[in-house]
Amino acid sequence: MRSVTGRLSLLGNGIVAGKFSKYSVVKIGDIVLNNIHIAESLDSFLNVHAQGDTTIYWNGNWLSGRQIRAIRTPSGDLYYLKRSILFVTFFVVFGILTIPILGFGLLLLPALLADFNYCLAATEFKAQGGIPIPL
Repeated sequence: MRSVTGRLSLLGNGIVAGKFSKYSVVKIGDIVLNNIHIAESLDSFLNVHAQGDTTIYWNGNWLSGRQIRAIRTPSGDLYYLKRSILFVTFFVVFGILTIPILGFGLLLLPALLADFNYCLAATEFKAQGGIPIPL
């Protein structure tokens, strides 16, 4: 899980697709992230007009792209995307079992392992007093 802290100064063009928004660019501090996804339920906590530093926690890979998974607002509140570890574990096992079928599972595993890694990070967010936001 990667994190970036700084003043959130730019949210580029956003496209809504299902339960996610995709921003062409997000500028936070001196860092510019392009083509980044965020769940619509978590998107409400991104505020370019807020004074102070925002921290975004993100991960991703070549298959699922970059995804913002948690946000610490300038007021100190931590919001994170709630995911069921049992659901993700089921799909990791499914991905491993489908490797012999034309290597299909090899395509799924990077995204599934990123989700599994996020589920482990979510337990840390919960321990820090984070507020879970359902997908």
